[in-house]
Amino acid sequence: MPKEMTQKNLRRIIQRYLLPMFPGARLLPGRRPAGPHADCASFDTPCEILVRPNNTWDHRLVIQRSQPFLHSDVMISFHFMNVVNEIIPVYGKPYFEQLLEEAVARALSRCVSFRDLVYQIIRQLDRWASQTYEGRGRNGDGS
Repeated sequence: MPKEMTQKNLRRIIQRYLLPMFPGARLLPGRRPAGPHADCASFDTPCEILVRPNNTWDHRLVIQRSQPFLHSDVMISFHFMNVVNEIIPVYGKPYFEQLLEEAVARALSRCVSFRDLVYQIIRQLDRWASQTYEGRGRNGDGS
């Protein structure tokens, strides 16, 4: 009998792999009811995205931040949740975590038609690369 993914497990996955793509975002406690026709990711308010891996889940989890999300943020969430849904059948197998490690790249690769999104990702990676760590610059010596 395959191990079943619980809400707790899904929360861990979202917090570890999806939230880091949205600075300032957090996963709210609780959940919101969802009918069978609700998308796996959509806006609830400009500052909230509702997510679930597939329509067999009768609820969605809420990602929130003070800054409004962009449509591209919802598309990343949508594709990420689709990738999670694809790998749910092997949940509990030793290689599941490795598949999760690749989930972000797979989700982003499905968004390539959103040129502005790719640009924003590259810019964010550049910003992270140029941040200092404890007063040290890129070269580790304050420069």
